[in-house]
Amino acid sequence: MEPLVVVEDLVKSYDGQVVIDHVSLHADRGETLVVVGASGAGQSRP
Repeated sequence: MEPLVVVEDLVKSYDGQVVIDHVSLHADRGETLVVVGASGAGQSRP
């Protein structure tokens, strides 16, 4: 079965600061994926 979600080599920065650095992941149907971090670290920032 192919993964439902695939992310490869993701890099994200805010205001010049890298907050996600070359992350790759996959999620299969029925799995739960959670992003955690310190309060104010940008987990919900688009």
